[in-house]
Amino acid sequence: MINEGTKEVLIFIFLVFFITIIVVFLPSFMGNSFLKENAHVATLILSVIPLLVASMVEKKFNFKRVLKEKLSGVYLVFFFIVFILLCLSLSFEVVGSILEMVAPLGFLISFYLLTIQNEILIGKFNLKEFIKWGGIFLIIKNIQMSGLAVGFCFLENDWINLWINFKDLLYSLFTANIAVITFGLLQVLTFLFFTIGEEYGWRYFLQPRLQKSIGKRKGVLLTGFIWGVWHVPLYSHLFYQGFEAVNAGISITVFCISFGIFLGLLYMKTDSVLMVAMIHAMNNVFMANLGSGESPASEFVFSKEFLMVSLIASVVVYFPFLLAKEYSKNQV
Repeated sequence: MINEGTKEVLIFIFLVFFITIIVVFLPSFMGNSFLKENAHVATLILSVIPLLVASMVEKKFNFKRVLKEKLSGVYLVFFFIVFILLCLSLSFEVVGSILEMVAPLGFLISFYLLTIQNEILIGKFNLKEFIKWGGIFLIIKNIQMSGLAVGFCFLENDWINLWINFKDLLYSLFTANIAVITFGLLQVLTFLFFTIGEEYGWRYFLQPRLQKSIGKRKGVLLTGFIWGVWHVPLYSHLFYQGFEAVNAGISITVFCISFGIFLGLLYMKTDSVLMVAMIHAMNNVFMANLGSGESPASEFVFSKEFLMVSLIASVVVYFPFLLAKEYSKNQV
């Protein structure tokens, strides 16, 4: 027989993917191109699904209990509103404009979440630990993107322009780092509604259950794989098309497995959804600012060459964290 923990995991995974597929593909199936033209709206809607589903599974689908708790209640109300608007936008074009205005309200709700005294949300969070782990993350991210750029030049046999590309890389990395540690910190806070929505589901709900079942290393790797595959409909249907969509789907899956090792370790150390959500948001802000540069690291064209070096860069910088002692304790 399937035990209660395994049953919860299976229900969680099924519902997260089922709702995601409906949100991503329903407009296209109905002949509506709203989400393809506004993929950022889909990203915001999808990010709240993991927390919402995890809360419903934990509370045995008692919607009264979900609404009563401040954290899960906010996500349930938000998702209900945007999903209804999304459905209406399939028939009434004007609703799409309303949806574009409603979805960003999540940025305002982020500041409200900081006032909620939720033990799961806060955990062992403190500013000193955030600064330490934020610094470690930025070092890793710079190494990853430097390796990606150099590897791309190597595969393209572009040694003549290597120095020019390297200078562009340094400039792009400099601006991305400065952005993150200055006004980017405000962006990190405004992203929290969405990254908390993901991290509550993946790191708090799914990871510990899988680790208890199959071991800490295998559990965090499987969590990362599921997290990555969950992104595939978004990347392969809304963001990219054709072979580039396939490459993008592979790339995001491997990145989520790799980055998930780092986030998984951080969660094991802090028991704080807020902590991992802030580091997750830092990654998003870093990449958004890096993407405005002109270095090979910011050229997100998913050719097979770019795919190869991006996979290697992700694996090399994040997989060594599997050697951390937290992943060796009480292995199944």
